[in-house]
Amino acid sequence: MSQNNPSQEKILLADSSSLVLSILKRILEKEGFSVITATDGNMALDLIKSEKPTCVAVNSKLPVIDGPSLCRIIKHGMKLKSTTCVVFCVDARWRKSADFSCVDIEILASENEAEALVSAIKDCFDLKVENQTEEDLPVLDLSSVEYATRAMEQNLHNFYIMESLYKCGFYVNDIDAFSKKLISIVKDVFSVDTVVLIVNSEPIQLYGTGIVDNEYGQAFLRVCLSDFREVDENRTFSKIETHFLDEAEELDENQLRLSEKESFSSYKCFPLIGESLLGTIHIASHEKMNCALDMDEIIGFFSEKVSIFLSQVIYYKKSSQIENRLRSAFSRFVPKEIIDELAEVGDADIGSTNEKRKVAVLISDIRNFTTISEVNQPENVVSFLNGYFSRMVEVIKKHGGTIDKFMGDAVMALFGAPVSYEDNARRAVEAALEMKSLIPEISCETLTFPEDTTFDIGIGIHYGEVIAGSIGCKEKTDYTVIGDTVNLASRLEGLTKSYGAEIIISGAVKNELPKGYNLLHLDNVKVKGKTVGVEIYRVDVEEIDSSYKDSYTKAIGLYESGAWNLAQSYFEKALSQKPNDKSAFMMAQRCKNFIQNPPETWDGAYSLTNK
Repeated sequence: MSQNNPSQEKILLADSSSLVLSILKRILEKEGFSVITATDGNMALDLIKSEKPTCVAVNSKLPVIDGPSLCRIIKHGMKLKSTTCVVFCVDARWRKSADFSCVDIEILASENEAEALVSAIKDCFDLKVENQTEEDLPVLDLSSVEYATRAMEQNLHNFYIMESLYKCGFYVNDIDAFSKKLISIVKDVFSVDTVVLIVNSEPIQLYGTGIVDNEYGQAFLRVCLSDFREVDENRTFSKIETHFLDEAEELDENQLRLSEKESFSSYKCFPLIGESLLGTIHIASHEKMNCALDMDEIIGFFSEKVSIFLSQVIYYKKSSQIENRLRSAFSRFVPKEIIDELAEVGDADIGSTNEKRKVAVLISDIRNFTTISEVNQPENVVSFLNGYFSRMVEVIKKHGGTIDKFMGDAVMALFGAPVSYEDNARRAVEAALEMKSLIPEISCETLTFPEDTTFDIGIGIHYGEVIAGSIGCKEKTDYTVIGDTVNLASRLEGLTKSYGAEIIISGAVKNELPKGYNLLHLDNVKVKGKTVGVEIYRVDVEEIDSSYKDSYTKAIGLYESGAWNLAQSYFEKALSQKPNDKSAFMMAQRCKNFIQNPPETWDGAYSLTNK
């Protein structure tokens, strides 16, 4: 400070902490400075007007008017260019969100570094011109004070706007709630009678309040839409949805008297711009708008902040529309509960691509459908299949299954992928039973059936490990499952024809079921290419005749042990109790063949020769 006399230098210290002010003041006064203090921005501004300090040192987070804003008022509003402005920040993150363009010296210091802060304040006087004359001292005139007051009011008004808009942020995922909240804020901020918000979404959303439901009100809306078109000339108006915050009959018809824009008492339109046009806000009043503050500056500040929120609102709306379309498409094959669960857990928890998991695979096929198709028109066949599949898919989804694929007249469903339950096998069986029970309700009016042919289905279910994931190529992939479990389920469906059963399940499925199902152990089979036998069971909707079931069960036990003579007699007894039973007849014939030509090795399982 070479030739500066500390006693001639007056310093204003401003901080919300009285302790910080006391420490800094004591140190600076020992250095010979005259020190005045303030605990908020408003108090500081009053002291600057009356005391004319040479240096102002303020906390960046000073209440009412923050440090950087106070410096702007000093430099531009009060035109005190020679006053040295020092701002000290306790939190460096504040620097990123504030305008420090009018700050001469910025200091990052914690509250316990008073000595370092005082040193920096003392050093700042070296920036001033030595031997400063009286003529160089700042002059404070009334116009500067008025400007400073207006600047402070503007700053407070902007704070009020931000505080109001902050509440809108809670509704960014709901365009209706957000827009209605914003309308009320606009009406309050600008003190107007009528507000219209047009959101540039698909379809266009128009929200309004204070609009009379008559020709004048309609004229005002046309003006708003016309101005919206002028802002975005390329926007086509395919559809506009309107929403009003108040009832028309409750409004004063004189509120908007005239139908021409230039005849309105007061009207303003300002666009909301993000990466593109987000929308427009239209305000009008039956009296001229009088604002003590700069209306253009308020509109600029307001529209800039609203645009940030509105861009998020439109993004959420578009995302919601996409999600709803995907849900609608996906729900044709997947239960709503599974879609909700997938959306809730997110991709990371669904499982990695190509993962091993245990699922129940259900395959259903229409009996003799090739023969039926040959005697019917293709359009009738397609119409029938669409109706049939709709009913079957509804049942599968009801029980927690997902549709993997349609294969001609067959459908493959998964219970356990992509979302798994504790009772996947039971769900698959319940779905099969209900699918079978619905067959009499399926309309076949559009089809002609060949002689001795009726409409029926066969269902095979196996429970086991598969590889699940996205399978395909770069251009097209499908989420599906592959493995022996799928192949065996397909084989079981095919066996329903040979054994005369409507639903056949594997022993793995049977082991997962609680008691109470109508089951019958039909056979043990080895599918082609496999050396291990699989127990197969029929599942009936109705309870199986007890005498028939008792005979067949004894027969299958004897058959497994190689006692084919005795087994044959029990199979024939079961056939007499249930004439035309395919499985009893086939097993009796197989025992007869084994008696004449016994297999070289026997483990109780019959090897199938066909796929």
